[in-house]
Amino acid sequence: MALKSWLKFSIIWFLAGIVIIIVGAVVPTLNQQVPALKQEIVNSLSVKDFIPNPLESLKGDSAYNILNFLLLYGSFKAIFSLNGFALFKFWVIDLYILVPIFTLFAVGTAVFVAVLLTNATTAHWKRNIRLLVGKWMTTISSFILYISLFLGLFLIAIADGFSFVQEQESRWYNLPEGEGQGLVTWMNNVQFQPNVFSVLGLMINQEGLGQFFAQAPGVMQAGAGLVIFVMPLAVASVVIGLSIRIAIELLLPSSSGHRGGFGANFIQWLGYINISSRRELRQRLGSNIGMIVLMIGFVMIMIFPAFTSTTRYVAANWIILSVAIVLMVVSFIPLYFMLFCLARLQEFSYNLLIFVQMLTWLVIGLLWQILMWTVFKQYFQYPAVVPVITTFFFVNILLGSFYLLVRGYRK
Repeated sequence: MALKSWLKFSIIWFLAGIVIIIVGAVVPTLNQQVPALKQEIVNSLSVKDFIPNPLESLKGDSAYNILNFLLLYGSFKAIFSLNGFALFKFWVIDLYILVPIFTLFAVGTAVFVAVLLTNATTAHWKRNIRLLVGKWMTTISSFILYISLFLGLFLIAIADGFSFVQEQESRWYNLPEGEGQGLVTWMNNVQFQPNVFSVLGLMINQEGLGQFFAQAPGVMQAGAGLVIFVMPLAVASVVIGLSIRIAIELLLPSSSGHRGGFGANFIQWLGYINISSRRELRQRLGSNIGMIVLMIGFVMIMIFPAFTSTTRYVAANWIILSVAIVLMVVSFIPLYFMLFCLARLQEFSYNLLIFVQMLTWLVIGLLWQILMWTVFKQYFQYPAVVPVITTFFFVNILLGSFYLLVRGYRK
């Protein structure tokens, strides 16, 4: 491999090592804060007028235990509602965002390098077998990952109205049985809407997997099994399979993925100048089924749930709806740029700008979904199954649209 490639891999491992070292270095200091953290949790996140207070008997003697409890009890809102503890909040971002990302990259590059080194001394035919193994691992594992994630979350979500969940909500949040979704107000006046995922996490965190599987409904157990056990294995298989596949394709010039280099050909295709008139642009846009479907899906998930609130409209609902409309208007910047170029009689790459347009909708749409169902969910109070269905609805449209784009490139 070229020196440049080795430098890239070394940088990934260096950054991963730095992040892990930072996490490990602050753990002793964080563990010393556990008593103060517990007291602050009781002071800030207890439900008003709730006697007996379940937080008084909070289990967990390490910062990691307390962090997991907070994520389950009140998501990131609970963590950042605490007074002080800046180091703890920084550790949350480091541990739950940076460490997983760099760990996946580090494991992937490790497998990649290992395959390159072992193939330096193996027969040519064995490379074909490993290429096939990498392709099938990636394909099958990606399918299992998608199914286990969606089906697991869906099975857990439909248990939201079960009596078991309502009993647990009443136990931890003082929500009366039979009312389904509702808001709790903590002592620091922050509101939070618990759901079945909160209950799932609290049971496992405070009482263990054994107790959860002994008491939870079967449908909830099945969903938890998929998310807790099957999904991580699928993620690991995808990373390993993809690393093997890329490594073998680099070593094997006869492999289908190496001929001409998909990345190089795709970039060349994106840069192809192929639009010079408004008529041609209209024809291309009108025949681009993937982009049209994606645009419709994007508009739908942006105005839902803001436009269809289940509670009475308050100022926040109208603000969120207005922001959604502004974001939708802004998201068409690549299309505006096409029209600008045509107005000035300038040619441009339709392929590139449509690709950028689709990426823009992808980023804005997914970030909007995350914000709606985490930070602002108290303004809508939908059952837990609704965000699962809407998010995967948009993801399916994304997958279909990009498949059509790539299929068009290959033709």
